[in-house]
Amino acid sequence: VPELYSQALETKKIHPMAQPEFDVQAVPESAKDDTKLKFTATVERRPDIELPELDGMELEVAKAEVTDEDVNKRLEALRQRFGTLVSVDRPAAKGDYANIDLSAEIDGEVVDSQEGVSYELGSATMLDGLDEALDGLSAGEETTFEGTLEAGDHEGEKAQVKVKVNSVKADELPELDDDFASEAS
Repeated sequence: VPELYSQALETKKIHPMAQPEFDVQAVPESAKDDTKLKFTATVERRPDIELPELDGMELEVAKAEVTDEDVNKRLEALRQRFGTLVSVDRPAAKGDYANIDLSAEIDGEVVDSQEGVSYELGSATMLDGLDEALDGLSAGEETTFEGTLEAGDHEGEKAQVKVKVNSVKADELPELDDDFASEAS
């Protein structure tokens, strides 16, 4: 069958895209039998495509307009990506990263706690009120605030949240110079 299938493809100038499905309709009983092998092959074929002449064809390319603001935004994003966190000896401020320990209490009972959490001040990605509580705290200091728990067995309940700052780090951005250009490219 494969040999006859290949001959049929060549004769009919068919270019298949996948393997065929065969339906054998007649098979000779023996080599002396006059019955011919008869089968149908169903296959997805590659379409005939005629490409137009490209000579004389015009193509209009939209002009890319890049402003100084676009360049500055991209440079600042690159600086952020290549920045490093360095410890600072000052109170935490928006944009800093604080390593913190958290403990939530309801009616004097600790219901949840986490240690060594890295948190970006101003990101508002944890408890409501956490950003305000951390703002102005230095390493080693702690405070308590009221917050609504957002997960766990006490989700939606108000709790007294104690937060301790273990360290404060700031993003140190690279200078815009030749060294940075080499590193970023």
